Amino acid sequence: MDKCIDYEAFLEVALLFYNKVVELRRESSLQTFKVWSSYLGLTLIMLINGLRVREALRVARIFYESGDRRITINTEKRGDRRIAIIPSFIEREDLEHLYKMLIKTGEENTRLRVADFTRRVFGVTPHSLRYAFIRYHTLTGKTPEEIAKGLGLREARTVKRYYLRGLQFLE
Repeated sequence: MDKCIDYEAFLEVALLFYNKVVELRRESSLQTFKVWSSYLGLTLIMLINGLRVREALRVARIFYESGDRRITINTEKRGDRRIAIIPSFIEREDLEHLYKMLIKTGEENTRLRVADFTRRVFGVTPHSLRYAFIRYHTLTGKTPEEIAKGLGLREARTVKRYYLRGLQFLE
C-alpha cells in the first residue's frame, strides 16, 4: 500500500544511504554495491522528479547512454511530454547495473525489482515517492496546475486527489 511520506526527511535519509553505498562501491569490487547504488540512484531520480518507475527507468537509460541530465520523455499513461532532471550527484557509473539489467532482462522485470527494493529497504512503494513529490510541492506554494504540468498530467484533478490523501495521514 502507498504511504504518505515526508519528502524532505526521505530525501535526507536516501541521500545519506546513497552516498555511503557509492563510497563503498568505489572502494570495493563487490557487485552488491553496484546493485545498490543503481537502485538508490533510481529511487532518488523518482523522488526528485515525481516519476513512475517505468518513466524513471527510461530517464536512467537515456542518461546512461547520452550523459544528458535534462531529459524529455513521454509520460507512461497518456504520453504527454515532460522533463526530468538527473541530479548532479548521480554519476553514470551509479546506474550501470540498472542499465545492464534493463538490456538483459527487460523493463518489466527491472521495474519489479526496483519496486521490491523500495519496499524492502524503505518500506514504501515507488508510487509513495510520487505522492511525496506532489505533497511537498503543494506545501511549498505551487498550484496543482503547476505540479500537474511538471508531472506531464493534463488535469490537476489527480494532483489534488494525491495531496488530499496525504493530508489525511497528517491529521
